[in-house]
Amino acid sequence: MRCEIAVDIDTCPDHVWAVLTDVTRWPRWTTAVRDARLVGGGALTLHGVVRLRAPRLPERVWRVSEFHPVGAASR
Repeated sequence: MRCEIAVDIDTCPDHVWAVLTDVTRWPRWTTAVRDARLVGGGALTLHGVVRLRAPRLPERVWRVSEFHPVGAASR
């Protein structure tokens, strides 16, 4: 699955990247996710695995197949 969304955000790319890749905190800022856990812990990386629970949906497992850091995070 490929998902792309474009949004203008008035902050630096490093801050946005930090928020988006901190999947364990997704339930704090979106009602679309009830629980998010990185399998094996640590940070989100290429080939990382995330278990997600969303309202009215069965638990899903996502594997990161592409990872394109932005800003200073990519240096």
